[in-house]
Amino acid sequence: MLMFLNSAVYAQNFMGTVLNKNTKSPIEYVNIGIIGKNIGTVSDAQGKFQLQIGEEYSNDTLKVSCVGYFPYSIQVAEFQKLRKYDIFLEERVYDLQEVN
Repeated sequence: MLMFLNSAVYAQNFMGTVLNKNTKSPIEYVNIGIIGKNIGTVSDAQGKFQLQIGEEYSNDTLKVSCVGYFPYSIQVAEFQKLRKYDIFLEERVYDLQEVN
């Protein structure tokens, strides 16, 4: 029980929104997590997310990804320094060959 309380004390709660870089509209159901760890979340239908990250992950990398957009990565320590936790993703356009 004491170990659980200790880890909860040092965890920081982040709330933000994932937005389209060009249109500034929210992107729904975006994957947000620390690479190689079982820590992450998914944005809701309004692009909003909430993520709790402990201090022990400050040297790890946070990755934000969604089909149709370029992935975005940032070191957790740098993410924690931000004043606003809105994330902007750039659309990724795929050119497909014509089907005959």
